[in-house]
Amino acid sequence: MAFPAENEGASGVAVEIDIRRTARENASIYFDKAKKLREKIARTREHLKETLVSIQGRKDSPQGRTKERVKKEWYEEKYRFFFSSKGSLVIAGKDAQTNESVIKKHTGKDDIVFHADPAGSPFVVIRGGASDQGTLSEAASFCASYSRAWQARLGSVDVYWVLPEQVKKTALPGEYVPKGAFMIYGKKNYFKNTVLELGIFLKDGEPRSAPLPACPGERVEIAPGSTDRKEAVSEIKKLLGFSGKDDLIDRLLPPGRCSIRRKSA
Repeated sequence: MAFPAENEGASGVAVEIDIRRTARENASIYFDKAKKLREKIARTREHLKETLVSIQGRKDSPQGRTKERVKKEWYEEKYRFFFSSKGSLVIAGKDAQTNESVIKKHTGKDDIVFHADPAGSPFVVIRGGASDQGTLSEAASFCASYSRAWQARLGSVDVYWVLPEQVKKTALPGEYVPKGAFMIYGKKNYFKNTVLELGIFLKDGEPRSAPLPACPGERVEIAPGSTDRKEAVSEIKKLLGFSGKDDLIDRLLPPGRCSIRRKSA
């Protein structure tokens, strides 16, 4: 007959005394149970450790970091943007509404505003201005590439920059300025024959676009062409080794078809 003891042992195993067995036999049974329990606890701890390592590994992967990241900068979701090769933030409107807010809400007196001659160009703003020719040229390229000139398969287009005080909503008598459009007054500083081309690259596991000189490391280079948009997205994902959603690539592409020229470092 077995009688449970009043207390549990140090290992958390209930001690049972079988009066039909000797003290040595009872002790042996108790320690055998305790050993099995300790082994079970050790296996459980090891399994938990492996699980935590696996979870951390997924979080540390490019796709994991993308999923984990929740908070974004104010310009990341609403506008097009890139950082110039000199580190300047450049933002651009995606449509009439964001063109309007780029100028009205996010353009300060020290900024520089870009626009292309053809209708359908985004307003592009170098935040804080620029003292180097490289940043100016990159902003001009960004502006040209996201204009309707891409859809028309033009190789280049004229782009100009002005100061914020030259960009006004007030129209001349008899004229109307629609949403997303502004009147430009005064001298325009031109970048003639600005080539339409962009690079698509990964930054912290997320796809981004920028003028070629502003692309860090490897990128896929695109230009106006004849490749169907869906096919282009698939090819770009393959070349970048990106396994995320198609729309994360698609939203970076200018309106119209494109050509995928090469992948380079």
